[in-house]
Amino acid sequence: MRSRKLLSALSLATLIGASLLFTFLFMGSDDDTTTLVDSGAKVGEHVQLAEAAFNPSLSRSAATDKAVDFVKGPWGVSDPTSLPIKAATAAFTGLREDTKTQASNLDVWAIVFHDFPAAARVARGATSVPTNPRVTVLVDDATGEVVYSALSWKTP
Repeated sequence: MRSRKLLSALSLATLIGASLLFTFLFMGSDDDTTTLVDSGAKVGEHVQLAEAAFNPSLSRSAATDKAVDFVKGPWGVSDPTSLPIKAATAAFTGLREDTKTQASNLDVWAIVFHDFPAAARVARGATSVPTNPRVTVLVDDATGEVVYSALSWKTP
């Protein structure tokens, strides 16, 4: 009887351990990031965004939460978490939207929402329809504030 309980406890512990390992390997950890290029981040022509390797003080999930809240506001998307989201650390140089001050090599999280539902508007006389609309939101790693956002797309 006692050995059966021990065997059940060991089986349960093994099952839990295997589940945790599966989740870590296939679902990713909180700090999984991609490269800036692979994230698809795009910014305006008067702003620079460059690869940056630093030890973030803000976790990926916290930065993503800030970006999700931001996208719900001005962009009016009710459930941004249903979109494909990529994140990368980067260095931002340009005019901050939040303070209207110039930043130089500011450590940020670039959170990119792909397949954005507010499809880019087609201008009159346009010869092609934009594809892969996405919004890039830059979150200051030190303060957690959104410093910049941009809508971009590819044209065929």
